[in-house]
Amino acid sequence: MLLCRAEDGSLLLSKVILWAFRLNEGDLLTVSEVEGADTFRCQFRSYGMGVSIIADGIGQPWPFIEKMLRQPMAAVGPQGALLLPEEAAPLAAPGGALLRVWPGLEDGFSLEQAAGRISSPGLFLRATYALPLEDGCQVRLPEDVLWVLDLHEGDVLAYRTLLGMADFEPFARDEPLKGRGLADLRPGGALLLPRPLLRDLQPDWRMELIVSFHPKPGFRLGYAVA
Repeated sequence: MLLCRAEDGSLLLSKVILWAFRLNEGDLLTVSEVEGADTFRCQFRSYGMGVSIIADGIGQPWPFIEKMLRQPMAAVGPQGALLLPEEAAPLAAPGGALLRVWPGLEDGFSLEQAAGRISSPGLFLRATYALPLEDGCQVRLPEDVLWVLDLHEGDVLAYRTLLGMADFEPFARDEPLKGRGLADLRPGGALLLPRPLLRDLQPDWRMELIVSFHPKPGFRLGYAVA
């Protein structure tokens, strides 16, 4: 996808990218130039995520963390602005920058000079959550999910159920239902489960929430039995 720019010319990360990589204002990203690319390209990885992976998997993590600290760093500024180090300055040149996401979020994302190329804005991202049941019949959507999907109290969602799952998407009141049901988003992100899901639900089960951009935004609820 082609990144937008702020008034000061800095590149802006979309809210979908901020959500997918759990990035907040002030977070750091390591920056490394990709050798052999046909244009100037850099790989960006979350410093915080990298430290967590190293600390959880290595008995003496400091040498590896110290190596990460020697890399150039970018920072997330207000409104998703990406503050680039000098080593990645060519990305800020006129002509724009293309963002690419590779399989496996631990690999981060890459930015390269657009050089007049046009890229589809579609993103294929997903995240999974385990949600407890409330009052035996509803779940509460996490705050970051409400934020990235731009959902608010009173919004109407259309859903379709099949084999113990329900797929939800925002509903426009002038569109036909085509066999779908409707659900209202309650205060605090509470959502009443569709009746077909309640039929087979066991008291000790949780619900699995899968949020996806493929490329349209939406989410799925199903049983989390394990």
